[in-house]
Amino acid sequence: MKHQNSDTRALSGNIDIGAYEYSSTLSINNLDFDNKISISPNPVYNVFVIKIENEILEKAIIYDGLGQQVKLVDSNEVNISKLKDGIYFLKITSKSGKIFTETIIKY
Repeated sequence: MKHQNSDTRALSGNIDIGAYEYSSTLSINNLDFDNKISISPNPVYNVFVIKIENEILEKAIIYDGLGQQVKLVDSNEVNISKLKDGIYFLKITSKSGKIFTETIIKY
């Protein structure tokens, strides 16, 4: 439910206790890879490398802090020199369909 700016909430359907609920495509269980993935270096200046043990990278998507996609790559070496400094989220998908997310810091 959208923020109500101190207005009372309508009582229809299920009772809303006012808790904030959030769902994102980045909310993925990282246990799929059993910690067999590394991103280096991180923090990164221009280029980082994705290493996945016993898996083949299908794609990697970089999202900004607002959750907007800013880059899509299909290579283990990722150049982010054109991105502004800040915090980004990386969603990695392997050829077998496993998904991993990581925070990337660009400086």
